[in-house]
Amino acid sequence: MERKTRTSGIRAVLFDFGGVVADEGFVEAMNLFASRTGIDENTGRIKEEILSRYRLRPWMFGIVSRLKERGALVCLLSDQSHWLDELNERMDFFRHFDHVFNSYNLGITKKDPAIFDLVLERIELRPEQALFVDDHLPHVRRARGKGLRAIHFTKRDALLRDLAAFFPFLEEREQA
Repeated sequence: MERKTRTSGIRAVLFDFGGVVADEGFVEAMNLFASRTGIDENTGRIKEEILSRYRLRPWMFGIVSRLKERGALVCLLSDQSHWLDELNERMDFFRHFDHVFNSYNLGITKKDPAIFDLVLERIELRPEQALFVDDHLPHVRRARGKGLRAIHFTKRDALLRDLAAFFPFLEEREQA
């Protein structure tokens, strides 16, 4: 299926999960444990505290939906453990994406720039046809180093502005 959106040439958007599509649960839970009790060795309790702090951002799914309506391929590219699958079982968010790439399953993390080659090969696109969105600046820099366009996510308003530079229809809907 040929997918093309506007003249930017971007045909796919790769979103990070924790910190972009959802609030980051891991850091928040670990900080809570450290402040209250120190690090608890009961991994079941730690795991539940962490997973319970991932909260989906509904407005992100509005963006995902609008991108897909206009023909963009929309993917998750996450450096999660197998917990990403557990989070999906609880919150059913994979269904919003055309592809879900989890470093745990790929056997390579975003610390290795080759992950971008692997993902691009699987979605059959060239680097300049993909836009990567992540809250971790070193990952953004690695993606750019591989030729992808990339946005460093810091907050909602900035993301909407940055995405609208590639997809003006996103800005049009926000202003309406």
